[in-house]
Amino acid sequence: MVAKTHGNRAGGMGEFDLMKKTLRPGEPVSRPPKPRSEEEIFSQWKSDPNNPLVTILCITYDHEPYIEDALNSFLAQDTDFPFEIWVHDDASTDGTREIIERYQAAYPRIVKAVLQKENKYSQGYQPLRFLRDVCRGKYCALCEGDDYWVSAQKLTRQVAAMERNPASGLSIHPAYQINVTSNRTISMFDKGNAEAVLDVAEAVASANQYSPTASYFFRTKEFQSMPRWFFEARDLPLGDYFIESIMGRNGLVYLPDLYSVYRRNTPGSFTERTSRTTDEKLVARMQAVLSYTDKLKEYPEIPRFAIQHRRSNVFLDYQNMAITRNSFEMFQMVQEISKNIGETLPHSRELAGTNKITFVIFVKMRRVILLIKNLAYRYRIVHFEK
Repeated sequence: MVAKTHGNRAGGMGEFDLMKKTLRPGEPVSRPPKPRSEEEIFSQWKSDPNNPLVTILCITYDHEPYIEDALNSFLAQDTDFPFEIWVHDDASTDGTREIIERYQAAYPRIVKAVLQKENKYSQGYQPLRFLRDVCRGKYCALCEGDDYWVSAQKLTRQVAAMERNPASGLSIHPAYQINVTSNRTISMFDKGNAEAVLDVAEAVASANQYSPTASYFFRTKEFQSMPRWFFEARDLPLGDYFIESIMGRNGLVYLPDLYSVYRRNTPGSFTERTSRTTDEKLVARMQAVLSYTDKLKEYPEIPRFAIQHRRSNVFLDYQNMAITRNSFEMFQMVQEISKNIGETLPHSRELAGTNKITFVIFVKMRRVILLIKNLAYRYRIVHFEK
């Protein structure tokens, strides 16, 4: 059943609220409706449009097929408070910039943009550094240009949740993941069926990303108080983990509804870029991740055991990358670094790194296990459809 918004206003707004809808395997997720006019949006707001409560931050690069979904989902937000939208385009080479400019022209008091003339990410700059000082809202919501929201109530409900939990700096929720190469849709990042304040140790110690980027909703003062290296370091490969760890250090406000879509394997995505990176650069990235992870020790709210657990997971993660790439050399490089700093890896990993023969056997065994899991998944789909 599709949950309805309380207003069901222009543009089929009531249908734009999937939340807890159960999707059949592979069923497409609804796309946002065409946006209302700026005047219609203003008519809902009960306070000065020049004093937004929420600043929406959107980072984009070569997202021409997707950016309209993101912008439409922002403009579809059913709120009685003002919001603003800031888009950072990192010198896209496709038609992304032109789409952004079209929305700017149609929504001049809502949609603002930082349009780079040359790509900053390739120079080591973090895109969020260019949006740090533009935020006028008490809160910020983050969504990358190839993702989008699936509920017109997202902002309203996250504002209310944060107001109920004034000590927390970050709110999160689960999401639908769409793999653009396989067209497979699944729900991810589920952490229960009730609103809760989650311990930061869970996020810090997680093996992978703890929550979807498009779920991040945080207090602007927390964002602007992030450490200088978060914005300025040129060797920081990703920022999501540190948003979860630092902004969530006093607890992460979790909402159980699925308010967003996360597209995986889009061209130019972090995952896709990683596949084209050399073994040596990936190992250097791992060492940078470990270095910045150690900086979390500066925050007394973050347990040391969680940081150590995360460090162990980083080694396992990069060995998994080596397995995916079928690179015995990278596998050994990660193993050697772990030994040099006294990090203990599982015994099976130690044996796999002994020589190339043991590595090949280990990789083949993992592939058999993965094949069995995939066959089980396909069986469940067929059984479900019957």
